[in-house]
Amino acid sequence: MKMLRRLILPMILCAVLLTGGVYGLFYYQNEKPSDVSVGNDISMEVFGYPPDEIVPGGGDNDDPVEVGNDHMELIHNIVYHMSYGLNATHKPIIHEVLSEDGNVIYCDQNVQGGNLKHLAIDKSDNSQQLYFVISRKSATEYHAFTMRQLDVNRTVGTRITVYKTLLIKGSDGKWIYTLSYKGTAEVNNPSITDQAIDV
Repeated sequence: MKMLRRLILPMILCAVLLTGGVYGLFYYQNEKPSDVSVGNDISMEVFGYPPDEIVPGGGDNDDPVEVGNDHMELIHNIVYHMSYGLNATHKPIIHEVLSEDGNVIYCDQNVQGGNLKHLAIDKSDNSQQLYFVISRKSATEYHAFTMRQLDVNRTVGTRITVYKTLLIKGSDGKWIYTLSYKGTAEVNNPSITDQAIDV
């Protein structure tokens, strides 16, 4: 019996070694792997919306528009107003002030030959409580910023809600509005007008 006990452990070890184990085969490549290059044209850009989807007053925008705060109508007037809009032929006031890249024009700025406030306060307009600023990026691209007049009158340095709309001159010479963005801007005090925003 003692002998059998001594043999049990070696027999179990032999059984385990004969019935199981880990095996592996390794193959080594003799040649250098070839280079593989895949090009992707991925770029990051700020996403813009058609104006009628994000600007208050747009047809697809679900936000309710307060009386006198129709930003979409103001943008439409900036482009298409018969006397002062970007496509007007006999009073191109905006184009005269925005004669160089980087120039800015404010809606309450004193200008020769007219009053830009008509873009916002014509009797048929629903945009009378709004303020706008337009900056020139190039001869074919302006940026129009629209905001509430009450917000512009806040303390200098306050950030307010602003809608930025790209205005583009087409190959036919006509201006159109293309994309809009909702964001914020800081109220400032430029020397040309009382208060506006830092574009």
